[in-house]
Amino acid sequence: HIQTVQHLEGGIVEKILVEDDEIVEKDQVLLVISGETVESEYERIRIKLAILEASRARMVSFVDGSRELPPGIVPGQPLPDTITEGQRKILEGMLQAKETEKRVVNEQIVQKNEQIVLLQREKKTIEENLRIAQAAFATQKELYDERLLSETEYLNALKEKNIRAGELASVDIQIRQAMQTVKEFEWRLKSLDTASFDKALQEMGEIESEIAENTSLLSRLAQQEKRLELKAPVRGIVKGLEIHTIGGVVAPGQKLMEIVPMDNELIAEVKISPTDIGHIQLEDGVDVKVTSFDYSRYGSVKGVIAGLSATTFTNEQGIPYYKGVVRLKQNFVGAVPGTNKIMPGMIVNADIITGEKSLLAYLFKPIHISIESAFGER
Repeated sequence: HIQTVQHLEGGIVEKILVEDDEIVEKDQVLLVISGETVESEYERIRIKLAILEASRARMVSFVDGSRELPPGIVPGQPLPDTITEGQRKILEGMLQAKETEKRVVNEQIVQKNEQIVLLQREKKTIEENLRIAQAAFATQKELYDERLLSETEYLNALKEKNIRAGELASVDIQIRQAMQTVKEFEWRLKSLDTASFDKALQEMGEIESEIAENTSLLSRLAQQEKRLELKAPVRGIVKGLEIHTIGGVVAPGQKLMEIVPMDNELIAEVKISPTDIGHIQLEDGVDVKVTSFDYSRYGSVKGVIAGLSATTFTNEQGIPYYKGVVRLKQNFVGAVPGTNKIMPGMIVNADIITGEKSLLAYLFKPIHISIESAFGER
């Protein structure tokens, strides 16, 4: 089949390496598209991906509590010192911030515990003062009941007892509040690790998503970079070269040239009368005579019926016909391979050999090659 050479993305022509009617080998470079934009974008995404990989490694180290980035951050891609050093500094800053926050909470716990100790000491003093006040009040009450003490002195003793009892209740409340605050600080200290771990995992998830997106983009750019060199899909002859100017612009999908294969088998299309179609079957033999070569000197080429249309078509005169496809058994005429090559466009006549051995003569259309669009290395 004829291979149409196109470029998927288009671009500016940098080199034209072939001419019309030139024989080219499979994978031979035919034309080069300028890759300046693609190459710069590829490098930008590569560096971005490297930074993302380093960021992921940083988060892994942070979760593990390590101050060193793991080796082999990006396999096969050594990172610039600026990137690795930058990520190490960020990691160190994250760990220091976490440690500072924990240290602040620990200091608050220590301060509250010291306050509790002081309050407990104060409580003991208040309890002793209350005991004294209670004893004094008991004595004063006996004297007051026996009318040996004035009411004023009695009330002063009662007041002193109540003051000390109030002080004891107040210090008990302060101690309970301080102990509750310590528990809250201890819970906060434990939650710091959990919170930083959850935050790190969330950030790692976002980084992973970006890595996947940029890896896919880098792969597409790599493929695009490979396509900057348009290569021959098969060994064949260049036909219909449509670009002749260095610096010319190629549109996406634009047909640039065709490659006529030299090693593929050839097929010919025949018009068959509806009155004769019933006598013809697949794999019937065909003798093909190429009008470009003297039949009396070189003979014919053997072929077989490879396909028959399921319905009729109409020619320019309105006459119906069926299409038949003949597969030629060789791509040359005569007995010497490599000489008298049968080329697309040549006119042929053919005899289809039916099962009854009768010969039916038909005028075949020119040998043709089915055209296939070929992107990628085309």
